[in-house]
Amino acid sequence: QVRSLSLDLRPFQLDDLGLRAALGSHLERLSRQSALSISFECDPDVPRLIGPRATALFRIAQEAVTNAMRHAQARNVQVKLYCEGELLVLAVSDDGVGFDIGNMRADAVKGGSLGMLSMEERARMFGGTLDIHTAGESGTEVVARIPLGSGNGNDA
Repeated sequence: QVRSLSLDLRPFQLDDLGLRAALGSHLERLSRQSALSISFECDPDVPRLIGPRATALFRIAQEAVTNAMRHAQARNVQVKLYCEGELLVLAVSDDGVGFDIGNMRADAVKGGSLGMLSMEERARMFGGTLDIHTAGESGTEVVARIPLGSGNGNDA
């Protein structure tokens, strides 16, 4: 349990191998430990990303997938990582029940669940955006777009 918690808090692959490897390993482990089917696609154009940007995107993905597991009653989650011009895009979608974004935001502002606000803040830290699309029974999609920064995707 301690090893699993340690990996959740700070996966060693994030610094050693980059976001792609850390995210792939994390999602594979979650899929094995739960009834959730998780697919992960990473475009070959995505640079090896380490440092604070990688950590921010990892945490956004972790929160979005955890929300799908805990709250959405999802059976399937799809995680995609790809480049869109000078932006690195992380898209997490599920087939669970949606939610009312307005109510969720109001609850978060009152000190309730802070997951959505923390995802937005992580994206904004790097001049990025976070969009959440959800409605009724059509599932939820969380899309983070963060500028790559330096040419190789690594932070100083």
